[in-house]
Amino acid sequence: MVEGCNLPQSPIHVTVVVSSLYPLTGLESATLSLIESLKSSYDVRVVALANEDPPDSPGPTSIIDQRWGSKVTGWKRLITLWRALRHRADIDGVVIISGAWTAIPLLLALSRTASRGALIWEHSFGDEQVKSSRNLRVLRFIARTLYARAHATVAVSESLRRDLLAYGFSEPIAVIPNIVRNLNRQDTPRVIS
Repeated sequence: MVEGCNLPQSPIHVTVVVSSLYPLTGLESATLSLIESLKSSYDVRVVALANEDPPDSPGPTSIIDQRWGSKVTGWKRLITLWRALRHRADIDGVVIISGAWTAIPLLLALSRTASRGALIWEHSFGDEQVKSSRNLRVLRFIARTLYARAHATVAVSESLRRDLLAYGFSEPIAVIPNIVRNLNRQDTPRVIS
C-alpha cells in the first residue's frame, strides 16, 4: 500500500481444488481445516472435480463453490481429466490442488504457465502406503513427472518429503503438517500426518 493512501487492498484470490469433500475422512478433514484457515484472510473458492453430497445434510460439501461433476471411483476417475480440460479456464489466482487424484488430471489440463502457479498438497505417496496399493504405485509414477510443472509440492510430513525425494520428485518440496480441527466442536487443533 502507498503511504498516505487509504485505498482498500484487494484480497488475494485462492482456488482450492479437491476431488471430493465427502465422505469426511483424513484428507477431506485436513482440506476443510485448510479452507477454514485460509478464508479468514483470503478470498477462497472451492472447486470439486467429483463430489458426492452427504445423504441427509449439506455437511462439508456446502462450502463448495463449483462442482465439475458427480462422484467417480477407481480408474473411472480418468473422466476427471475431461472435466478439468472443460473447466481449465475457470482456475485462477493462487491454486492449491489437494491430492493426487485431483493433481494429475488438473496438471494435465492446465497450461504449463498456469501450472507454474499451483501448489500440490500431497498426502499419499509415502513408501508404506505405496507398497500396499498398486493404484498408488501407478499414480506416484505419473505424478513424479507432472508435479515438476507446479510451483511446489507440499508434503504433510518430513517422512513423506523424504520418500518423495528418494523416488525422484523434484524440489521444492515443503513440509506443512496437516492440522485438523474437529468440525463439530471448536476445540484444539491436532496435527495428523
